[in-house]
Amino acid sequence: MTCLFFVVSSTIFAGCSLPAYQEPDSGERARLRVSVRNSGANLVSADVLPDGPCASTHVADFRHIATLNGSVPSGGRQGVRIGIPDGDGFADVQLAEVELATGKSISLEFSSYSLNWFCRVPFSFTPQTGIDYEAVYSFGNSQCRVDLARIRRDDDGAYARVPIETRRLNACR
Repeated sequence: MTCLFFVVSSTIFAGCSLPAYQEPDSGERARLRVSVRNSGANLVSADVLPDGPCASTHVADFRHIATLNGSVPSGGRQGVRIGIPDGDGFADVQLAEVELATGKSISLEFSSYSLNWFCRVPFSFTPQTGIDYEAVYSFGNSQCRVDLARIRRDDDGAYARVPIETRRLNACR
């Protein structure tokens, strides 16, 4: 448990020293908004992990998207919006938007901690070309979770979130 705490705290505090996630510069793409809700004042790290059957615990392998909920952007895309619709409910400190390559699985992780708890939510999914996704981290009742949804426009012009199934990843041993 101490080792995992070290991984989580290292990830969050090292946000500005982790290699940055590099968006694809060619090929088919999707867009992803990573965001936080109900996490209090705690910092939340959003990172891309090496894709595989389990979640890497080697912090050096992570690619940092953003540290969310911080008052000052920290080595990531906190507050960057690239046009994903219906994000007005989030303050800039609560979100980051990026492009993803499509047609292959991507592994992501949200992590957060305080003095008496920590939480790590690694998962993977396969983005589809031209789709806007939103991954929302939330914390409550001593549990954290990430809800992934596809954002689509209904016939009446309103935006809807369609839940996307993810594959929960266990830590690699």
